Order: sequence, then C-alpha cells, then structure tokens
Amino acid sequence: MTSTREVNNLSKNKTNSKTFSMDDSELVSDPPNDRGKLTTRIVWSILTEVLCFVFTVALVMINTSQIQAIFFWSTLCSIVFLNMANGIYNSSVFGMAAKLPAKYIGAVVLGTYLSGTFTSIANIASISITPDAQTAAIYYFATALFVLLTCFNTYFALPLNPKPKWLFIPVVLRVILIPLFLVCNYHPIGVTRIMPVVIENDYVFWALGAILGLSSGYYSSVAMMYIPGCVEPKYSGIAGMFGAAVLLTGICSGILFGMITPFIVKYVSI
Repeated sequence: MTSTREVNNLSKNKTNSKTFSMDDSELVSDPPNDRGKLTTRIVWSILTEVLCFVFTVALVMINTSQIQAIFFWSTLCSIVFLNMANGIYNSSVFGMAAKLPAKYIGAVVLGTYLSGTFTSIANIASISITPDAQTAAIYYFATALFVLLTCFNTYFALPLNPKPKWLFIPVVLRVILIPLFLVCNYHPIGVTRIMPVVIENDYVFWALGAILGLSSGYYSSVAMMYIPGCVEPKYSGIAGMFGAAVLLTGICSGILFGMITPFIVKYVSI
C-alpha cells in the first residue's frame, strides 16, 4: 500500500517535472517580440562597448598633452557609456539564462568572475610584451576588442549549427587557408624565402589567423556535440572518446605541418 509520504513525493516530482518542461518550452517558444528585444539589447550593448574601446585606443594613439581637459572628460564619458552598456549586456544574459536550469545560471556567474581573472592576465601579458606604456595599452584594448567581436559573432553563429551530414563542407573548405598563409608575408627565422609574397599586408595575415582559430574552435565544438547523437546511446561514450582522439590527432597533425612550412617557402617557387 502506498504511503501518504510517497504519494506526496510523487506528486512533488510530477510538479517539478512540469515546471521544468514549462521552462524549456518557454525558452524555445518565446514570442518573437521578446526575442527581438533581447537581441536588440545584446547587439547594441556590444556595439556600444566596441565603439568605446575603439575611441579609447584612438585616444591612446594621439598626443593629448595639449588637450588634457578634453581627454579627461571624454575618457570619463566613455567609461560611463561602457559601464552602462556592460550592465545592459549582463542583465540580458542573466535574463536569458534564468529560463534554463540552475546550473546554467551558475555557469554565467562563474564566467562573470573569471572575466576579472582574464582581464588581469591580459593586463600582465600586455605589459610584459613591451616596456612602452602606450604600446601596452594598445595591445590591452585590442584584446578587449577581439573578445567583444568574438561575443558578437558567436551570439549569431551558435544557432547556425550545420547538420551533421553537411558539417564536413566548412571543415574541408578551411584547407584553402593553408596556401593563403604561404603566400602572405611569412618569413620564418633563419630561412631565406624564395616563394614570392603575394599578400604583403600583415593585417590580412592576422585576419586569416583569427579566422583559422575561431573556425577551428567553433566547428570542433559542433562536431563534438554531434558525435554522441550519431550512434546508439550505448555507444555514445565510446564515440565521444573516438571523437576526442581524432580531434587531438588533428591538432598534432597541424603542429607537425607547421614544422614543414618553412621548407615549403624555402624550396618551392611559384
């Protein structure tokens, strides 16, 4: 015979399950107006932060010794706008995470605290790279710009996961980056290059490096998420281990190929 306590526990579990399911359905089926407002807040807050950092980098690069008052008040206004945008962005992210289980809110909180650690590391790294305070400040704020642009891109890119059947297409297309790197202004130390330099602009080389890194992390994550669902549930653990092994093999292969590229530009002429 079922006791009253068991009935109450069963009823409580059903209520929790319904609540959890309702939260999930609300997250998926938010009205377009709500999603639009959330996207608007996130996009404009990130863009405002980007503009503030670009403005700050510009102030660092120009001589402001004759306009110190203007420099002070403009910097102060930039800080105000930056913190206002950051507050809107954080509140929007927390509002989005509030519709998910509690562990996701914990992840957002943890990421917020880790951002302070990342900022300190970026500051230390920028100072250690160069003794010049102006150059170190440019590196520091450029790192912040890179992080903000990454957040902006991933917000729109994450919902655009290609299906497992077509994932190989963008992965294979990344091979095009290899010859592009070789024809850039790439001069290994101690190597006399005979391959002609087609792309002399260093910014193109940096942009290709950013595309390589971001696409590698993005498609690797997507592939690892798809792997367990491509096999029967009892084989999902083994499939995940094989996926990790293949991923590490690709990383090691890339490192080994990087050792060959100096010989390519030294002995191959187009």
